[in-house]
Amino acid sequence: MKTFFASLLLGSSLLAACGGEAEQALEQVKNYQSIAESANEAQQSQDAIQRRREERRAAGDTLAMPTDKLAAFLPASLDGYVAGEAETSTTEIPGMSMAQARRTYTATDGNTVTITLTDWNSSEAGWAGVFAVFALKMSVDNANETWSTFQDGDFIAGHQRFDKQSKSSSVQYGLGGRFHLEIAATNKPVDFVKATANKMDLKKLAAM
Repeated sequence: MKTFFASLLLGSSLLAACGGEAEQALEQVKNYQSIAESANEAQQSQDAIQRRREERRAAGDTLAMPTDKLAAFLPASLDGYVAGEAETSTTEIPGMSMAQARRTYTATDGNTVTITLTDWNSSEAGWAGVFAVFALKMSVDNANETWSTFQDGDFIAGHQRFDKQSKSSSVQYGLGGRFHLEIAATNKPVDFVKATANKMDLKKLAAM
């Protein structure tokens, strides 16, 4: 798996350099040592998440939580915004299932914040396929956007993005190898979105 992470991150770095000067691509290759270090850290995080999954299975915790309990983690209100009704759903497909809760908050000027929380507890493969990349250290900055991944210990990692054209931001969190939290805000910087996320009990979700 470590080789997979290293190859993925190296490929991402080279792709980020495409369209630029060849020297830039060569510089990316010279940074392979730091790429390998990032891959090693990512593997350690994934190992910790796997141990957490095994603990949940041993305790009989193998299903996504009921959607009403999931929705209870969404903020009841946000300063300067009117909260809409929480929308919930469950998805079942062979080998994968998930529960989701979403709420949109609207300001008087029409700008919105949308918070979506998804429980992937019964979909280990789905989680790994979509969110394992959060554990890698990557960043991009160009004329259209700036984005980067971030990590906070073994059980909280994510991706943050600012759209330079629309001036909107989004932040995604992978929590404990189980939950996916996404917050998107129109006409707001990333710092605002992350401050909104901090109003939720991320550590509690990551520990479940």
